[in-house]
Amino acid sequence: MNGDVIVIRGGTYAGFTVQNKSLWIARLGANDVTISGIIIEDLAVERRVVLSGLNVLAGPTLPQPNALLVRADR
Repeated sequence: MNGDVIVIRGGTYAGFTVQNKSLWIARLGANDVTISGIIIEDLAVERRVVLSGLNVLAGPTLPQPNALLVRADR
């Protein structure tokens, strides 16, 4: 939901998309968190996305060699 904090335990995860939400996405503890690609899109000017402590690798849904794609269609 908008404004939530998402805490991720150590591990390897598929990529995801954040669409027009304010979120804080952070690693829990000292274990590595690896994510295959993140897309942030259509973020209104008053919204923020914070990524903390994550290893983001190029993902299969992103144009190579991108790991993070931020785009606006507004």
